[in-house]
Amino acid sequence: MRLGRGFALVAAVGLEMTFVGCTSEGDDSTPSTAAPTTATASETEAMPTEPGTPTETPVAEVVRWPEPPAHLPVVELDARADEPPVPDRVVALGEPDSPFTEPEHPLEDVLLYDFVTEETEVLGPSLWGGALFSPDGRYLAWTAPRTAGGSAAVIHARDLESDEEHRFDVDRPLFQFLEEHLLLAGERLIDLDTGATRDIELLPDGSSANFDDGLFLRSTLLDKSGGDYTRRWVVWTGLDGEALFEVTGWLVDVLDEETVAVMTAPVEGITTIYLVDVTTLTVQYVAAARQPFPGDLEAGGHHVAWIENACQINDAQDATLGRVRVWDRKSGLITEFEGASFVADVDEGRLAIGAFGPQAWFDIETGEWLAVLPTSGEMAGWSPDLRYASVGRLLGHGGRCG
Repeated sequence: MRLGRGFALVAAVGLEMTFVGCTSEGDDSTPSTAAPTTATASETEAMPTEPGTPTETPVAEVVRWPEPPAHLPVVELDARADEPPVPDRVVALGEPDSPFTEPEHPLEDVLLYDFVTEETEVLGPSLWGGALFSPDGRYLAWTAPRTAGGSAAVIHARDLESDEEHRFDVDRPLFQFLEEHLLLAGERLIDLDTGATRDIELLPDGSSANFDDGLFLRSTLLDKSGGDYTRRWVVWTGLDGEALFEVTGWLVDVLDEETVAVMTAPVEGITTIYLVDVTTLTVQYVAAARQPFPGDLEAGGHHVAWIENACQINDAQDATLGRVRVWDRKSGLITEFEGASFVADVDEGRLAIGAFGPQAWFDIETGEWLAVLPTSGEMAGWSPDLRYASVGRLLGHGGRCG
């Protein structure tokens, strides 16, 4: 993620960070703690840092989420009532096998699986599901409760190359990776390579954001009655970049740095999937799908994946329940996969399935299973090379369809 032009810098604040090396049981080494300091923006710029070396005096600056201009172009998408197309080919997936057995552990623990060594590590209790990997696969982050029974947390970020850990105290156990940065509770941005810290002004209530391939998607839930899930999406070239256009729909996902996929709100249980070119704002129809309420839409490379009729809400849906379909942008072919569940991710010609995260990956062209976890858990994350995977459980959730 690029930070720079378009942001207002205000008085800096200090942040306490702890850097520790992973130690074996019984190691009595004491972690060192960096003292909090303050500095102005000009002082921050004058402090060079070698890449990969945490700063001794991390500094926080306040940056603001950009607001869209008043006359942003709006892309209008028709919710067509076309019948879903007949797939060009159908691939039956066999039962996936995992090299791991499910270890006995408390439900709140998060696990780390290594598909090279076939070893499982229990990372400990988590306040918010499983662990996440940075986009480059170098860092693994997860939460741990700061005190028993409280919501305050310690977020751990492990460097998988050096085994060093960074730890951050937060009041809310929420985090995500934004390229090489770690965003804590939606308001604090950490460069894990340098230790540089910036505070971010929170997004308005009811809005959300995610980054992919240099594009920044920001959505706000529209005020509609009847449990409508439709959102207003703003597409940016990056957090500090240009607001390109607005589009209304259930789901939006990035296909590549110039294209986004959009799933519209349904008409009589039929939703419509389109591609939008972010440079020309031209629209391409992909397919229709049976979807009584928001299902899955994942895009990546030259594939767009969705599930036909994700959840059964009446007896008439039996014949179309749970069909995973993938559209190949290069060939225009639609493949239906039998034996798959919810669509979780698409990347580099691979498709992941799972209700709350990728439980297993398979090759889209061959249907061959590439990596499989022993359980779906409720939160799962994978390193880009599929060597590592994490699983945790978001306790108390009733399921995707109930």
